[in-house]
Amino acid sequence: MAKFQIQVYNQIASHGLHRFPAARFTVGKAIEAPDAIVLRSHDLRNVPIAPSVKAIGRAGSGTNNIPVADMSKRGVPVFNAPGANANAVKELVLAALLMSARNVLPALAYVTSLDPAAPDLEARVEEGKKQFAGVELPHRTLGIIGLGAIGSLVADIAIKLGMKVIGFDPEITVDAAWRLPLRPPQGQEPLRDEQVSGARVDRQVSGARVDRRGTSRRRIARAAARGTRALRASTRPRHGAGPGNSCA
Repeated sequence: MAKFQIQVYNQIASHGLHRFPAARFTVGKAIEAPDAIVLRSHDLRNVPIAPSVKAIGRAGSGTNNIPVADMSKRGVPVFNAPGANANAVKELVLAALLMSARNVLPALAYVTSLDPAAPDLEARVEEGKKQFAGVELPHRTLGIIGLGAIGSLVADIAIKLGMKVIGFDPEITVDAAWRLPLRPPQGQEPLRDEQVSGARVDRQVSGARVDRRGTSRRRIARAAARGTRALRASTRPRHGAGPGNSCA
């Protein structure tokens, strides 16, 4: 039986490529007539894609480096992996948050500028460190735009640090709503109804502003579900539709 030909771009994790057993797949970069393409950030928009390609897999969340519209015309599905690196990005966001709050980089630059052999080194350190005190995160407010796989994880860790989190996502999905933190930090009151405002359900959920001092994910999930049902109903053919019959 002929093997499927998989062309890869960039560096793909070996444990991911192990899903293509050698008995059935040939995986490599120099594939002349690939059945599928697997890539990360490589830009395919200006690269000729062989007519033999039947599927494209993006090892990441975005597909802006793939000509999705052209592939759709050819009947070639484009797959991505949203959330695959969500935890790594969350940790980077947390690191940046802590470094900026505690003035780590300016403090590092100040320490680097000091002469370790100076007789007044200890005095200069004691005098200079005052300007890098920074702020503590509990009770501070963090705004998050986008409550998907990454945003919901950032919201969760920020709330666990004692922060007040305000999230905004005009197209939040049911799955994303259920990923939001369930319980408020100890000592804070649950979210009141009036603290969730601007939720509008038509063909999609839009304008949802969420104050995440407590939990409203059940409410958000219901709104997202209603939006999904409304979209399906608006695109479903109605009985009796045909020439001369109105579906409006």
